[in-house]
Amino acid sequence: MKFGMRLGSVRRIAGLLLILIALLVTGCGGESVALDSVDVEMHQESCMAGDVSVELSYPVVSSSEDAGQLVEKLNQQFRNDAEDFVNLVAEQYADAQANESFSYQADVLYNQDGMISVVQGQRCGDDYFQYAATYSLTDGEKMTLGELMDMKEEKAEEAVIKQFGGIIQSYPDAFHADAAEYVNSHIDEVQYYRYSEGLGVFFPVGTIADAEMGVQEMVMQ
Repeated sequence: MKFGMRLGSVRRIAGLLLILIALLVTGCGGESVALDSVDVEMHQESCMAGDVSVELSYPVVSSSEDAGQLVEKLNQQFRNDAEDFVNLVAEQYADAQANESFSYQADVLYNQDGMISVVQGQRCGDDYFQYAATYSLTDGEKMTLGELMDMKEEKAEEAVIKQFGGIIQSYPDAFHADAAEYVNSHIDEVQYYRYSEGLGVFFPVGTIADAEMGVQEMVMQ
């Protein structure tokens, strides 16, 4: 028995294969845009977390380029972070006094070179918390410490532990006695963000120093 295929059929199959490959490469027609920066406006509102009044301020980004999916992903992340704070207040500060202040402030400290850095300041009465994140303007994902330091994640973590350990050793009175040990064993809690002076790195308030000391932050070049 003989098998054969006409030239026209071969060409049609080859054409279909090329179309399939193109769809796979582009994500079936999905958006693939890498931005250097985005336009930023601050959204401010007051809302209630149970019986507690909360003030919110967070970024809303946009772009003149065709990056709708990326922009919406970032804006959804910023909204979610603000909503998470409102939920935290409702759950953990339901008995707050009327004169206590609750506010959420997310500021953009870097917006260039294909990334956007946001630092969150959270005021809960007498308590203050600070967190940070840097997002890629290619896919909207949070960038890892290794990506920001242009090295493997393990090496980046080792560099932070070493440099923070040196600061703790130089200024022992400013930190808890076990601060160096905490940094080494809780490196997964480290907060970091890119800004004009370098890479800001810190641990949550109260973890390596008294809360009254505020945020103990170092800058890595």
